[in-house]
Amino acid sequence: NGINSSDTKDDLIFWQPSIERNHSTYDRGEDDSLNNIVSEIELNSHSIMDEEIIEKEDLYYEQMLEKASENRDKITGPRPVKWRGMLSVLGGTLSHAILGSMYCWNHFISYLPRNMLFFSLTPESWQSSSPDAYVVLPMTMLFICITMPAASILYEKIGLRKSMVFGGFIMSTGVYFASLTKSLEAFLCCYCILFGSGVGLVYTASIVAAWKWFPNRKGLVTGSIFFGVGLGNLVFNLVGTAIANPNHYNVDKNGEFPEEVYDNFSHMLKVLSVIYMFSHILSSLLVCNPCVEKPSLSTFADRSLATTKSNKKENRKKKELTVMEALRTGTFWKLWFCIFLSVSAGMNTISVYSTFGGSANKKLTDSYLSSIGVFGNVVNGLGRPFWGILQDRLGTKTPFVSLVLAQTIIMVFYSHLVSYRLVYALATHTVFFCLGGNFVLAPGACGQLFGIISGPKIFAALWSAIALAAIVGSSINRVLSSFLGYTAVFDLMGILSLVSGGLIMSIDEI
Repeated sequence: NGINSSDTKDDLIFWQPSIERNHSTYDRGEDDSLNNIVSEIELNSHSIMDEEIIEKEDLYYEQMLEKASENRDKITGPRPVKWRGMLSVLGGTLSHAILGSMYCWNHFISYLPRNMLFFSLTPESWQSSSPDAYVVLPMTMLFICITMPAASILYEKIGLRKSMVFGGFIMSTGVYFASLTKSLEAFLCCYCILFGSGVGLVYTASIVAAWKWFPNRKGLVTGSIFFGVGLGNLVFNLVGTAIANPNHYNVDKNGEFPEEVYDNFSHMLKVLSVIYMFSHILSSLLVCNPCVEKPSLSTFADRSLATTKSNKKENRKKKELTVMEALRTGTFWKLWFCIFLSVSAGMNTISVYSTFGGSANKKLTDSYLSSIGVFGNVVNGLGRPFWGILQDRLGTKTPFVSLVLAQTIIMVFYSHLVSYRLVYALATHTVFFCLGGNFVLAPGACGQLFGIISGPKIFAALWSAIALAAIVGSSINRVLSSFLGYTAVFDLMGILSLVSGGLIMSIDEI
């Protein structure tokens, strides 16, 4: 696989040259003695090679190895250092810890000033049981979905590091401007549009780099990076609480905090915006693409012509699709509906477990249900590397089928398990655990189906299934539960999970 003008940029990322013995395809370099030998071999290439030609070819082969050992740096560039790849994964984990803080909104909403909970400013509307401010997270995910496809273009134009800093700046600016608003409409414009757009621009940057560093460990590095989402959710919940409610006030009989807590909401957002900016600068310094990999002499010598041609044929066979080409395939849409159905079951359950548990079993106190949620986020984050390791070893299909089967069983029996405190907690943690698996297996499946280069771009389109599951699914859950009851809703979620498993079984390539 010598370097020549026909090599593409992607071929050179992990270039491992080989000497094609008995063929005139050598990279001659500038050594005249080697050129003379090769020329003579070429003149006799169509005749039966005698011993003299074979000896000269062996001489070329030995001299080529010696020359390569002296000039490899000039030919191939510096050897990529694996610890730099590990730092890139660490940078991705830090970046996604910041991105994961968006899920803290379900907790931060309790600190939002009362006059910003609803679009209407009439005090009568504030007594509603469902504040309009709950649309903040779905709207944020909507703008993530809108801007994520544009991220790949930004990476190619200005590079990963500058893209991460730019996205982090937009996020931080949005949070800071949101701290200055006095109405829910203005808050949505600043927080949802700016913060959500910044998240979308940063979301896949570290994945792009990590897959290039560890092409055979895509699942593991994806799970390690997405571990930051669960970690960020846990850490920033604690940070936000410490800033907004440092005196640990409890709500009164009307469900409200002292005015001091609401006054701290703006200060909390300002502090978080500064943390976001500096954290993204640090993560951008850690994330980088690998240099061209330098081969070892053993690899240089042992690669044969048959292997070389086989690899080229395999690369042509696995030609990567563009996003638009992928969207026209049935495989993409099978995967899309598979993720949508599975995530809907998980998202809907974790959004109502507290309300359902508190109403169905009076022994489940608010503090106990809150502790279930905190530990559930830990399980969600820690489980992501586990799902990534399974995907690397077993592919996508087996882990995903196991995930949806576990999810289906939990859904069917969930309403009956609420009578048992410990069992209900374990069942809820299992749902958190499976939900984290969806987020890891989805990008890994894109990498397997569409390649290392196109995979992250196509995952940006696939992410719309996750966003839609969060936006539409939770709303449908609230409507159906009021008519059919929670038991019927959980049974429906179990059916959706089962259908999701059937769809993944129909995709042969993974």
